[in-house]
Amino acid sequence: MTPSGRTRRSVLLAVLVLAIKPAAARAQDFDLVPGMFVGTPDGPQELAIYTERTLIGRLKPPRMALDDAQMVAGDVRVLCNLPLFRLRSIWLSTRRVFEDDSAERRPLRVARRRLTVTAVFAQVVDSTDPVRWRKLLEAVGASADNPAYVFVTMENDGQVRDFVVGVDLAAALAR
Repeated sequence: MTPSGRTRRSVLLAVLVLAIKPAAARAQDFDLVPGMFVGTPDGPQELAIYTERTLIGRLKPPRMALDDAQMVAGDVRVLCNLPLFRLRSIWLSTRRVFEDDSAERRPLRVARRRLTVTAVFAQVVDSTDPVRWRKLLEAVGASADNPAYVFVTMENDGQVRDFVVGVDLAAALAR
């Protein structure tokens, strides 16, 4: 190849890279902290409480107190940014799920949006409709003595973690 041919090829490659790079850069313009976060009125809060499962799929009680779970009143929005984990499902139940395998559970409809290779934003569609949300809370038997929780299930090659988000029942029913 002649020197002028190499120059033309280099210029074409540079133009191609400059044309592609802005689109890729827009998707990666921000760095996200690894972790699980839930949107609250006070801003995003990290989800530190999660449960694991036994070999037969039963939920193990979390190592931290469930009373310390981040609370939401209504609209449940979660940022999942755990490398090597994928969002499997989001479901609703009560504290009873740790004691009784037959405790009511309800899968929740979720709108997902991939932000980066490892990050996914998920919004629980059912929580945006106060009437539907109230019916779901009643269906799982949520009460002051049996609080409701949203479980965000993440999976990595057979390892399953259910991150716990508390539901502020009084505020949810007042909506």
